[in-house]
Amino acid sequence: MTTKKQAPENADERREPSRTSVVPSVALLAIGVAAAISGILLEQRNGEPAGPGLWPVFAGILLVATSAAMLFKRPLRTVERISRAELHLILWGVLLLAAFIALLKATGIVTACVVTGMVWLRFLAKESWLVSALVPTGVGLVIYVVFVKLLDVPLPVDAFLPR
Repeated sequence: MTTKKQAPENADERREPSRTSVVPSVALLAIGVAAAISGILLEQRNGEPAGPGLWPVFAGILLVATSAAMLFKRPLRTVERISRAELHLILWGVLLLAAFIALLKATGIVTACVVTGMVWLRFLAKESWLVSALVPTGVGLVIYVVFVKLLDVPLPVDAFLPR
């Protein structure tokens, strides 16, 4: 009499890391190491305020930690499949981000936030016109007040707003 192997009670417990979960983790690890190294190679200051390499080092460490967690954690479920319609939305999102960068340089922070935010919310997220108009306008103005006025960050400012 031969005995059959019993299947685990929870099918998610038996999954081993697959290529679809290892490849992105290794890519993220490489990007994190590169960011940390590039931050370390930037101008270093001893005892002075933080230099330009501080944020790349922090981001690199965060990416390395995240990728390590992804590599050594057993996946609980399979990777969600992306349909053609969803891929279409992702591509439009990337194009909108490129448009935001172009608008930011050409017009300023508030106009870039309002225009790209309205397009994103109305056509990609299918929000109402009211929400699509009010939310990006509010976000653009909050970014202007916080970063340009309070923190004095040198962002491109719209011609109709005071510096």
